[in-house]
Amino acid sequence: MLKISKLADYAVSIVLALSAQDSCASVAKIARITLIPAPTVSKILKKLVNERLVISVQGSQGGYQLARPVSVISVAELISAIDGRPAITECCKPVYHCAQEKVCTQKRNWQWINQQVFSVLHHISIQEMREQLRL
Repeated sequence: MLKISKLADYAVSIVLALSAQDSCASVAKIARITLIPAPTVSKILKKLVNERLVISVQGSQGGYQLARPVSVISVAELISAIDGRPAITECCKPVYHCAQEKVCTQKRNWQWINQQVFSVLHHISIQEMREQLRL
C-alpha cells in the first residue's frame, strides 16, 4: 500500500498553517494552530529549512515563514523533504539490490508507475490544497 508518512502529512499541515500567517510564526504558534506537538513541529521545520522550503528568521520578531509562494511548492517537494523520494515498491528506491533483479519482469513497470505517482504529486501545489480546504 502506498502510504505517506505521518511526518510528511504533518509537514503539509505546517506549511498550510504558515501560508495563512502574515508574518513569521513561532514553533509554539504553529503547534497551537496544527495541534502537532512542538518538538515534532521543530523537527519538521528543521528539515524544511534544510530543503529551502521554509526560512528561519532570528530575533524577537523571528520565527518561520515560507521561502516561496504556496503556488510553487508541491506536495512532492514536502514529501521528499521529509521522507526522501517516494517509492511504491522496494525496487523503486534509489539504492536497492534484489536477488530476483536479473529475472524480474515487473521492475520497469513499478518504476514507471512510481514515476507517474511522483509526477502527479509534483503537479499538486500547496495552493491547490488550500483551495480544497475552502470547498
